[in-house]
Amino acid sequence: MHDIKEASEVLNISGTAVYKWIQRKELKKFVFKQNGKTYIKPEGIDIIKGLKENIENIQKTRNKKENSNSEKQDNTKDIENFNNLILNFTEQLKVKDKQIEAQGEQLKSKDEQINNLIRLNENAQVLIKEQQNKVLLLEEKNNKKAWWKLF
Repeated sequence: MHDIKEASEVLNISGTAVYKWIQRKELKKFVFKQNGKTYIKPEGIDIIKGLKENIENIQKTRNKKENSNSEKQDNTKDIENFNNLILNFTEQLKVKDKQIEAQGEQLKSKDEQINNLIRLNENAQVLIKEQQNKVLLLEEKNNKKAWWKLF
């Protein structure tokens, strides 16, 4: 048998908490008073220990569920953030694809301009060659004098 003070030491709870526990119906048969002092039988102490452990386990389970729910919410937020990042990157890739396509078109246009310039250059070279040939012919004509003028 334990008095309230001894019970509180054994159960590692306050004396007030012991009084609250012994008010429960299932413990009344393990509690008695003698000379104005309240005592608890060992079976009552064991029941309080068991109930206390059950309550602690329930609280741990609730805390785990709350932590788990919190983690799930954090994971959900992370997934949403990743999905938003993926959408953002996808949009950026679309923009970059359009820019690359536009640059490809610009390159085609530049290639056409270069080809036109090459053709113009070739034509200019042909014209210059023809001009040079005409000049040479004229110079030869001028250098050739009639045979009678030589004497």
